Order: sequence, then structure tokens, then C-alpha cells
Amino acid sequence: MLSPMQRLAAAVGLVLALAVTGTGWFWAYHRVGTEEDLEKTVASSQSPPPPPPPLLEGLPRPDVVLVISGQMHGYLQPCGCSRPQVGGLERRWELIRKLENRGWAVSKVDFGELAPAKASAQDRFKFETALQVLHKLNYAAFGLGQTEFTMPLGLSLGIAQNYQPPIALAANLDDPE
Repeated sequence: MLSPMQRLAAAVGLVLALAVTGTGWFWAYHRVGTEEDLEKTVASSQSPPPPPPPLLEGLPRPDVVLVISGQMHGYLQPCGCSRPQVGGLERRWELIRKLENRGWAVSKVDFGELAPAKASAQDRFKFETALQVLHKLNYAAFGLGQTEFTMPLGLSLGIAQNYQPPIALAANLDDPE
């Protein structure tokens, strides 16, 4: 036998479940629309999106542009988690090249966590690839983050030594001695 409090809780739960289900059916029914609406949606999804506006068009020349990046976590390509897609080394490369092609002075640093959170052989190659790209983009420095410390320190510092600049910074180390 259920106590009065348990019966009340069960009733409230049932009402909430019915409300959520009813709301879902309502929106599903009203989103379908007519056959004509469906054809318009399909046709619009097949047409290419409009071109983006020119990057930074009409802005006065700045003294310097600071590009600050970080927490890539081994994603060499866009992660696929947002619309429009953001991230990835290709997009970073294109942005920096567009800024430099305008004749702007660009200073670049990365806060670190370039490496994935794991320390497998593939993750080591992702870290090294990221450092190669930062080297070619002439980044000034990158910070050794928590993910770089998941690899053996000699390995991460050894890889970093091969691609300077950027200089590896470790200001977040805490040595009690």
C-alpha cells in the first residue's frame, strides 16, 4: 500500500510525463506542415548558403592584432559540435593569413592544452602536428597545459624543442622547493 505522500508524488510524476509527451506531439505535429512547406524546406537546403561578408572590411589598420588561442585538445579539424562550425587548424590558418595579407602586424600565442587528454601514440602525433602548424604560423609561445602533462614530460618537451618558435612556457608549475 502506498502512503499518501507516495501517491501524490506518483500523480505529479504522471502529470509531468503526460505534459511533456503532449508537448512533444504538439510540436511534432505542427512542425510537419503541408507538403508544399516540406518541398520548400528541401529545396532551400539544397541551395548553397549566401557568401559571408568580407572579413574585417572597412576597419582602420590596427597597431597590432593579438590572436590568442587555446584548449584545442587534439582537434585538428572542426569538432562538429556547433553550427556554424568553429575551430580547427585550417580555420585558424586562414584567419591568420587573411589578417597578415591585409598588412596587419599579428602576434600569436596559445594558452596550451594542444594535446588530447589521453596519451596514446596517435595523440602524440596530434600534438606534434599542432606544434608544426603553430611553428609555420610563427606563434611566439604556447603554454604547457594539463593535457601536455598527461604525456611523459620529456616527450612533450622534446617535441616542443623541435618546433621553436613557439617557445614552450610553463608558468603554471608549482614547485614547493
